[in-house]
Amino acid sequence: MDRIVYAGVTWRKRPSGHYHNKRRGYLHRYIWQEKHGQIPRGFVIHHIDHNVDNNDVSNLALMSKSDHQRHHAIGRAGTEQQKEAARENLRRARYPKQAVCIQCAQQFISTATGQPGKFCSTKCLESWRVNAFKPETRKCIVCSSEYLAKKSFQRYCCKRCNARSTVRTYRTEANGGKKRRTVAQLPDV
Repeated sequence: MDRIVYAGVTWRKRPSGHYHNKRRGYLHRYIWQEKHGQIPRGFVIHHIDHNVDNNDVSNLALMSKSDHQRHHAIGRAGTEQQKEAARENLRRARYPKQAVCIQCAQQFISTATGQPGKFCSTKCLESWRVNAFKPETRKCIVCSSEYLAKKSFQRYCCKRCNARSTVRTYRTEANGGKKRRTVAQLPDV
């Protein structure tokens, strides 16, 4: 049964098994609302016998979302074998691993889960961050003045030039009405 007619409206069956109408929503919610009024926020309509084809009002119950999730989770817990396998995987992931610091090349024991850590200490991490980019003199792409770049991605000498560089759209007849240029490419007016 792909579709049914209720209250003069056609309801189609979704892959989840629930009947749905584009304008009215889910059939079981519609039936419950006809009898009891609006569904309060944070609540759902539950099929008491777990049969989504049985949309009789006596089979529908109002439940909070958390209670509904808890109700359907019962019986879905893994087997003891699955639980033990999960515990073993966690133990293995937390097992201390031998690693080499990328800053000082010293061997250390990493207890990080998944991949071993890259640094033996916070001191090495901080010194690596400081040395990762050496400040350099660059030319601002907006005003052409020289400045000292302290970050690798820095392209402007100040916040004002950064703001002026935002892309704006200028329409011209020659290119069919659209052309994108940055402020830095525009002639001074």
